[in-house]
Amino acid sequence: MQIKNINGEVIFQNEAVTMKETFETAVKAGVSLKNADLRGADLTNADLKGANLKGADLREAYLGQANLREADLTRADLKGTDLTYADLRNAILTGAYFKGANLTGADLRQTDLKGASLSYAVLPGANLKNANLDNTNLRCSCLARVDLEGAILRETNLKYADLRWANLRDADLSESKLSGADLTRADLSFAKLKDANLENAIMNYANLAYADLSNAQLTKADLTEANIVLADLSRADLTNANDAIMLMNPYTGSVDSEENWRSDASTGGWDYSSDVLIEVVKDASGDWVEKDTSQPVSEKHFIPNVHYKLNEKMQELGCRWDKETKQWFHDDPEIAKKAARLVEQSPLRKPTTDDTPSPTGFKHGM
Repeated sequence: MQIKNINGEVIFQNEAVTMKETFETAVKAGVSLKNADLRGADLTNADLKGANLKGADLREAYLGQANLREADLTRADLKGTDLTYADLRNAILTGAYFKGANLTGADLRQTDLKGASLSYAVLPGANLKNANLDNTNLRCSCLARVDLEGAILRETNLKYADLRWANLRDADLSESKLSGADLTRADLSFAKLKDANLENAIMNYANLAYADLSNAQLTKADLTEANIVLADLSRADLTNANDAIMLMNPYTGSVDSEENWRSDASTGGWDYSSDVLIEVVKDASGDWVEKDTSQPVSEKHFIPNVHYKLNEKMQELGCRWDKETKQWFHDDPEIAKKAARLVEQSPLRKPTTDDTPSPTGFKHGM
């Protein structure tokens, strides 16, 4: 079995039957696999600890549960690679390309991911505790329930990333780009978010206790029920926070702000006004549901015994005529009370039963 580099040159060969055995033997022998061509290779459960895979082509490879601990994957191409539950602790991944890769449940503690690209990557449940993700591209990635406690994410691109329930406690997100990111119920306590861009970010029920949000951009961010106890919001821009209109494409499940849909439409040349988008809000469970836009039925507060000569006064107060009961009413109970007092104090009030004289000239009940 041969291992070739991206130029087609043989860099290692042996009599092993499987590619997995061949690679494990090469790694144990200390053979450099720099620029190795591993496209589509099945290396599930392979022991590649400490391997030199700099610049290797691992596109669409299968590395589920593989041991890549302390491996050097600098600038390796891992586009679409399966790394589910792989052990990448202390690995060097600077400049690596992980677009669309599956890293579900992967162990990435203390890894060096500076400058790596993980846009659209899937990492739910992954452990990135104390990892270095400075200047990393995580745009549109799925980071739900990821452990990023103490991680370094300075100047990191997290636009539209899914960070629901993520643990970002004590993480450094200074100057990071989080516009449109979903941080519902994320733990950002003690996190550093100085100069971060959180425009249109969704932070329902997020824990921001003691977080540093100084000079952060929070325009149109949704902070519903967020915990901001002792958070530093000095010089932060909270213009129209909680006012962003969120729209969903029901066919894809994609959710974004109305402003971003409009921006993408102008760039992509499609009709933003299409009826396919529906306005959505978060329910108590943190799930997107269609917003109820139906108008609540208002209660009618009637004003009895209005003389017809007081009709103009009723109109001035904003009261309306109910044809069924043939009475004036108002939706606001306070205005209805005011109108009723005006009627009672007016000499033009319609006579009631109690006002009708008895045959003796006295009012009933006297």
